[in-house]
Amino acid sequence: MELSNITFMSCALSIFHAGMLLLLLLLSVLGVTMGTKCEEPPGPSDWYKKWEQCDGRRQSPINIVTTRVRRRHFRTLKIEFDRLGGLVTGELKNNGNAPTFFVDEDKGTAKLKGNHLKGTYKLDQFHVHFGCKNNRGSEHTLNGHRFAAEIHFVFVNSKGRIAVVAVWLRASKYENTILGRLANQMHKIIDVDESTKIRKSVGIRLMRLIPRKTRKHKTLVLSNYYHYMGSLTTPPCCENVSWFVLKHRVPITDYQTKFDLGMLLLLLLLSAVGVAVSEQCEADLQDGEDFSYGDTTSQAPGPSDWYIKWERCGGNRQSPINIDTTRVRERKYRTLKIEFDNSGGLVAGDLENNGNYPTFSVDKSKGTARLKGSRLTDTYVLKGFHVHFGCENDRGSEHTRNGRRYSGEVHFLFEDPSGRYVVVAFWLRHSTTKENVILGRFANQLEKIKEVDQSTEIKKAIGITLMDLIPHKSRQRKTLILADYYYYKGSLTTPPCCENVSWFILKPRVPITDYELSQFRTLEGRYPKDPPAMCDNYRPLQPRNGRRVYSVTNLK
Repeated sequence: MELSNITFMSCALSIFHAGMLLLLLLLSVLGVTMGTKCEEPPGPSDWYKKWEQCDGRRQSPINIVTTRVRRRHFRTLKIEFDRLGGLVTGELKNNGNAPTFFVDEDKGTAKLKGNHLKGTYKLDQFHVHFGCKNNRGSEHTLNGHRFAAEIHFVFVNSKGRIAVVAVWLRASKYENTILGRLANQMHKIIDVDESTKIRKSVGIRLMRLIPRKTRKHKTLVLSNYYHYMGSLTTPPCCENVSWFVLKHRVPITDYQTKFDLGMLLLLLLLSAVGVAVSEQCEADLQDGEDFSYGDTTSQAPGPSDWYIKWERCGGNRQSPINIDTTRVRERKYRTLKIEFDNSGGLVAGDLENNGNYPTFSVDKSKGTARLKGSRLTDTYVLKGFHVHFGCENDRGSEHTRNGRRYSGEVHFLFEDPSGRYVVVAFWLRHSTTKENVILGRFANQLEKIKEVDQSTEIKKAIGITLMDLIPHKSRQRKTLILADYYYYKGSLTTPPCCENVSWFILKPRVPITDYELSQFRTLEGRYPKDPPAMCDNYRPLQPRNGRRVYSVTNLK
């Protein structure tokens, strides 16, 4: 992990002795080319001879032994960006040690806060450590295992204290869009000390690069990380660094073309970086992790190849399925109900075009919903909902009923404290006479997110009252009683295809008009089936593999 020149100098002055020789050595470390010949710089085992702090007791990197870590609950750790999508501009430089992106703070940066941090830390730069072989390159190790590379995002507060958010890279097959864009700039900085300006048009959006738990508008919420107090991993090895090493790994591909050593140090690094995959199965993919509903390309796999990248997508309990009503089994379960915090089920949050579907992330601080009953043994909290829809009225839904596909399908995703998921789904039926008011309000906001990665805040005043959208048997003040549904055990219908999902597919269909469908069809997709239109964003049917589907019609 390296500092920018300014931060480096402030730390170095406290530990170096005066003298011309040390000044020359310092400038050498900073990558300044000198006209005179000087002695070779020291290797890591001798750093302490020149920089005393490199022999301290709180040095980095370290090996993280998972059997010896302690579990803690801290305040939420989050990164807040100045610009939508975390767009940054600045200077990309070959400093002789690592390709480094120095952020132009005046044109938008990022701020790290939360956990035990006091105050706000601003993003200064990020850089990458990597190996000449796939079995090495990362600085930190996990249970003795070294990954192919490691990214360091360096944040500094007003007092010069440092926080680093680190991400491991592991070998894989697919590209990361954002690092791919950086790779296209590498030919401009092949030689040491070369640099190039990275402008807005290049599109470096860090919200699609940094693994995260959730994202809101301009904020990433981080979780599942290791935290410890350590040092810089390069001289002068200052020991005032808070480390946050994210558990999610970002795969990096093999680079097949042979280069000379100078090219290797840069092009091998960023030529083809894959997307983040969690050790645990989480519903949200990491930013930069892409899939397609069409044919497989070098940028993203299509449905038939999802299993290559996400192993669970080839499992035996995948969704969606065809519901054959002649083969379902009748059951009576406890009442299934949704309890809302706000009257009418009013919710607020962020509406985003994530490139695959329009998705509404609920702002839990302003009121959410809880699902309980039926076969569930715990309470599940609403995370958000999204819509699958077709380019034509005769298709669009993911699940089918007796082989019939509907115009669309809405999925409400709930999660319990242990990370298990429940989806309450209902079909959208094309109608020329009836409409759903709430669905209409939702559709009217889509013009604000036509392009991929666009998002807009949905305030309470817009009136998204879910009790008027979700089909139900009966309703009370803040509670919906659900009945007349199909139930089965399946998976997420998008990667990573987690197979810990309970499906409740409501039998009543919600009408959707031609006008509302036309608003959905204006949305653009990242890697859609029919570019650039997002429509037809449904996964092909998956085999039942002996699973039972239950029909539940009881109220009590």
